[in-house]
Formats: sequence, structure tokens, C-alpha cells
Amino acid sequence: MPRIYALLAGITDYPGNPLFQSVDDAIRMKEYLASLHTSSGKPKIRLLVNEEATRDGIINAFREHLYKAKDDDVVLFYFSGHGALEKTTDIFPDEHDGSMDCLVCYSGKKTSTKQLLSGKEVRYLFHKMPHNPHVATVIDACHSGDVVRSVKGEGNGGPMIKRLSGFFKERPYRDFLFAGDPEVERNENGKKRVYIPFKNSVHLAACLSSESAMENLNGGVFTTFLLALLENTKGNVTYMDISRWAKMSLVDVTSSKQTPRVSVQGEGKTNQYSPWLNIAREGVRIPPGMIVNNGPNGWFFSRGTLLGMRPGMKVRLHLNDQESELLEVEAVEIERSKLKIPLDLINRLDFNRHYEGESEETTYRNLDVFVHAIDDDTANYPEVEEIIQETENVVSATDVKASFYLNFFNGYAYFTLPETPFRPLARQLKLGSPEFSGGLEHQLKALVKWNHFLTLENPGDTFEKCPIRVEIKVNGQDWADITNGVVRMQPRDERHDSLGLLQTYKMRISNLTKETLFVGVLALNSDISITSNPFAQRVVELKPDGEQGATREFYDHKENALAYTALDDYKEVYNWKEEWLYYKFIFNNFEDFTQSIANREFLQAPLEPPYMELGLRTTGRQKGEGALEDLKEVKKKWGTCITRIELANSSYDQPTGQLLSNFNAYRESDIVRPFLEKVYSTPIFQD
Repeated sequence: MPRIYALLAGITDYPGNPLFQSVDDAIRMKEYLASLHTSSGKPKIRLLVNEEATRDGIINAFREHLYKAKDDDVVLFYFSGHGALEKTTDIFPDEHDGSMDCLVCYSGKKTSTKQLLSGKEVRYLFHKMPHNPHVATVIDACHSGDVVRSVKGEGNGGPMIKRLSGFFKERPYRDFLFAGDPEVERNENGKKRVYIPFKNSVHLAACLSSESAMENLNGGVFTTFLLALLENTKGNVTYMDISRWAKMSLVDVTSSKQTPRVSVQGEGKTNQYSPWLNIAREGVRIPPGMIVNNGPNGWFFSRGTLLGMRPGMKVRLHLNDQESELLEVEAVEIERSKLKIPLDLINRLDFNRHYEGESEETTYRNLDVFVHAIDDDTANYPEVEEIIQETENVVSATDVKASFYLNFFNGYAYFTLPETPFRPLARQLKLGSPEFSGGLEHQLKALVKWNHFLTLENPGDTFEKCPIRVEIKVNGQDWADITNGVVRMQPRDERHDSLGLLQTYKMRISNLTKETLFVGVLALNSDISITSNPFAQRVVELKPDGEQGATREFYDHKENALAYTALDDYKEVYNWKEEWLYYKFIFNNFEDFTQSIANREFLQAPLEPPYMELGLRTTGRQKGEGALEDLKEVKKKWGTCITRIELANSSYDQPTGQLLSNFNAYRESDIVRPFLEKVYSTPIFQD
């Protein structure tokens, strides 16, 4: 077990803007951590409250305490207090709305910029950490979505908002912690730019950057929830569990909209599926779904319209290992479904507990598959038909109606698009082998999920027309509108050393409406993977048209906001005409749905690629995914649009690349050669 190094800060004594529970929040967190026992001993905890939690005090505690952590240890930074926004210029290129989130540290004097610790400075402190431990931050403050409580009371001991009104003016650059560090400073066309690398870490925020975090008589609402959940689960949860359960439990409960969020910074061993503080080193079992109570609003299931739920469907609630109840879906929202709970069951439910749940019915659209015996070998038809019938959401279809073909050829079964029967989308499965049945079922399930998101549309209230514009820029050309369109590009003249044929491009999305939009993007790749990397697995908030922050570029969280698409080696060998992928945009005007778009229920890894020779690299890329580097009452709407990207194979119908380099091996291959003899217009092998 790891050793835990924790820095906890809680502040209530703000001049003129006091809070009441933040110190108690930090103390309660300390008591929780002190109860943990690992093989490396009790956690090493540094607690800073009120006058101890100055800007310098927190910075020094980072360096003197947290920096002691080694690679196998765990670091936790917890902050409960006010959050604020500070104006900023384009010196920080990733601040799209002209402001940055800050923690408000203690000062016995009038609140000023001198007590601000910006999210970028927290990032810088982690970046300078000498080792690479498991790093987690928990911020119970307003505007905490990207880091990191106008205080207005609601009277009679009611909730307090943990936020300072308005914006702080921009500090002189020299006052920032990283000023003068050449490692993060750049000179671009005579203008200073600052790029602070991310230390791999996971961040739990009480709310989004645009929202307020609340406290009540029990403490900070998010902290109270978190500690109760950790007690209920004995800490055997992932960061994604915490975020999703918090959102379902807290949404619409507080008087101010509060959407807890999880995000991952940097690349490394820690992600949203990592165990809380790495306590469960063997990993945490991910439940199929969750059922939680949302106060007076009722009980909800953690699937909504995005995952195909509809009113009237059935959900099974597991009371324990032996007992379960079948419940009906009463109403559906974008990420959750409200359940009808019989009176006799209500008295048996613990309102502070989270129950496992699962949908009893189809939640994805049916996948139409045509079984195609190219070489008239139908001996395996009965087994295949049985697998299709038993696999949820898969139906046999005619060749005209089918979305995919399941072909029989050369002793193998494999999936293709209808028009390309000899170009497999995934690894061919040997007929009659022990692995055939399980492999076929796995590929079918992946295709079902991929097809669901490809065809996803809102059956209810949506926008009259697409509210966003999608644009692309290739090879320095002007931005081109490709909303709901197709763009075809040629590869670069020269091959990339490790990626082969590829092309780079920029993409951006813009809000065309006068209301705030939340937009997520999924990349549906030709290897049947589903990823959400263009915005770091986050939903982005687009300000209304005409305001700063109404447009965002893909990969703007990286220093070089370039995307690329590349032709896989196996596609060049199997003579594909082009590489292709879809960007699926999901948007709404009412809530962030990062908890969905970063979840395994949305995402999936690529299928194993078709056979190649000599152990050649055939996977590991993510096409279109690489980077070369408070609210008015509104009518809730959501919708989708889709864009297809194609990269032409400039070597089409020519034996080039890996095929040419290993020509003799392919000529002798009993598996691959029969396919290659079908996909080239003229014979390439001469015996």
C-alpha cells in the first residue's frame, strides 16, 4: 500500500465575506484520512486553517511536505474556501473566456489579488514536483471545475455560496509563481505566452467553472457528500464513481446549480478510473449502473437518453446479493432516468446509500448484419445465427438493409462494410476454433455500441437547426464549414517515420446561438474505437455567439492544437481507398455531461486489427485523435450533428509500404494472401 501525503486547507475567516463550515470541512477530511491504515503507515497530513492558509503558506507546504512523495506514493491536495475569477489576457492561450479560476487564500486584510492562487499556479506547483506519485486534488470552492464559495446568504442558516462577486483585475505577470521560469515561457511573434505542462493527476471539483459551490449547516455540500460516500463504500470507489454519483445526488438539490466534475490532467498511470487515493491497488469493480436518491426529486438511474433509455423501460435495483426489485422508468433526462418506487419499497431503501442497478431492456439501436458466405461454406451458419440471436441488439438483415457484412471466406469469418467484402474491419476469426464464439460476440457488441453513437439522435425536444458550426483548416488553407458534411484530404507528400501516410489539420466549433451551449465530441474511428480526446475527454462550454469563449479549437489544451489522421499499416496492405472517421457532436443548452463522455459506457478501445505478417505494428494510433502536441430558466434541448473525415490512400492499388517491404512473407501467407489477391485490380503475386 502507498504512503499518503495530504495537504488540507480550510478557510472561513475572510474579511467581510466569511464562510462557516470550511475549516470543519478540512478537519473532517483530516479525520477521515487519519482513519486510513496502509502498509506504509498512517497518512502524512499537513492541515492549514485560516491564518495558516495564506498564499505563501500553501505554496511552502507544497514544497516542504508534498514534494517528499516518491513515485509509489499518493499526494492529495484538498481546499475548502472561496473561489474567484481573475481576468487575464491572451498570455495564457488556454483561457478562452478571458478569466482564470483561482483559490482565495487567507489574508487578514481586505481581499485582493495578493491572496489569489490561480489554477495555473497549482498546476505549476505539481509540475515542479520532483517525483511522479499518484496525484489527486479535491476542491470545494466556486469556479473549481478547472482548478482547482459574491458571498450571498439565503438567511436563517441557509446555504452560502462559496464565491466572491465579480472579477479580480489581472495581476502583473511578475506576481505569478512561475514568472521568469524559461521552462514555461515562450516568445511567439514578440508576445509572451505561458504553457505549463500537466503533471499526471486527477481532479475532483465541487462544480463547474461557471457555477457556485454551496455550504449548509452540515458543511460544504460536496465535501459532506464525498465523506459519506467514502464511509459507505469504505473508499472502494474510482474517481469517476465519485463524480457521477455526486452529480446524480446533488443536481437540483442546492439552490444554486452545482455540477461536480472529474478531470484528468496529463498522461500517465492515474486516470478517472483509478481507485480513490490508490487504496484499492487491485482495482475497483465498475457496477453496470447506479441508483441514487436525489432528495425530494426522487430516485434516479445513471443512464439517460444518450444511452438509449426511454420511459416505460425496466431497471433492476439490487438491494443486496440475494434481493432485487424491478422498477419502471418514469421519465428520462439526458444522463439519468427517474424511477417509479413503490411505497412498500421506499421504506426498505436507505436514502444515504447507492444501489447497483442495470437496465433489463435494450438501450441501443439494433445492428443489422448480413451473413455473407463468399465461398459458399455454410457449415457454420447455425452457430453464427445462434450467436446473433443471443447477442442483444443484433439482428440478421438482408444485404440491402445491413449496416455491416459478416463474411465467410478462406476459412475465416470477419466484418466489413457492405461495399468492401475483402477488407476486414477487425481480426479475422478462424471458423471452428475455440475462440470463435467468444471473439464473434465481442466484435458484435463493439459494433452495436459504435453504431449506436453513429446513429444517435434526440427523439424529443431539439434545436430547429444545428446550433454549432464545425470548421476545418488543412495545409494553411482558409477555415471551411464542414458541419454535417464530409471532408476529403490528401496525405502529405512525405511519409511520417512512425505513422506512415498522414495529414494534419485544425478543427474548431462555434456557438451560433445567443445562449450558452455545452458540447462534447466523440471520435468514431474505422477500427471501431470510440474516443473523446479532442477536448481532453471533457464537455466544453461555449459562450453565446459574439462573446469571448464562443469558439473552441480541438486540442486547445495542448501547446500545439493540431489533430492528425493516418492510414494504418494494415489498411495500406489490404488496399483501402481511404482512412475514415466520424466526429459525432452532442450538444445541449442546460448541462455539462462530462461524466458521460469520459465514461467507459461511452468509450471503447479499438478492435484487434486484421492479420498482418512478421508482427508488424497494426494498432496503437487513434485516428483524428492525436495532437501534434448562474442560469436562466430555459427549455431544455439537446441534439447531435456529425462530420466525416477521409484521408485518401495515395498508394491505392500499389504494393507499397509494409507490403512491399515484406513482400515475400505476404506471398507465402495462407491467411493474408487470399485477401490481397481480391483487393488489388491486377495480380501482385507471381508464383
